[in-house]
Amino acid sequence: MSWGDSLLYEALGMQVTRAKYGNLFAMTTLKRFDIFPRGINEIFAEFEVNKADNPDLTIEKNLLIYYPWPYYFFFHKQDEARARRVEMGLRKMIKDGSFDAIFHKYNDRAIEQANLKNRRIIRLKNMLLPKDTPLHESSLWFDPALP
Repeated sequence: MSWGDSLLYEALGMQVTRAKYGNLFAMTTLKRFDIFPRGINEIFAEFEVNKADNPDLTIEKNLLIYYPWPYYFFFHKQDEARARRVEMGLRKMIKDGSFDAIFHKYNDRAIEQANLKNRRIIRLKNMLLPKDTPLHESSLWFDPALP
């Protein structure tokens, strides 16, 4: 199995090392590769779970790798009405602010912990996204450079 992110890194010309998830933390401390990128919603909890077994493991404090990575809902082809209803509901939530409220409820702690304002952001283009990905709709994306 492979993370989709690995395919993106390879498409950008980066060398990717694959291993079982549980081995990657020790492999990082053994310098088997340069970085083990984790999502902002993953890194702090995973660090807490793995730091005792990997005392040389650390979270980089100055850099942030950013690329658009959407979450999708999939529906059966014959369920177009439900798909439209879910999209309409999500767009209504974005408009009334309830989507952001839920996003912030579950992500603000990690965002604050990451100290984004003091990191240099390395933006990568995600050329693996479908052509119709609405990158122009800023309300659909978290931008780490914005307050």
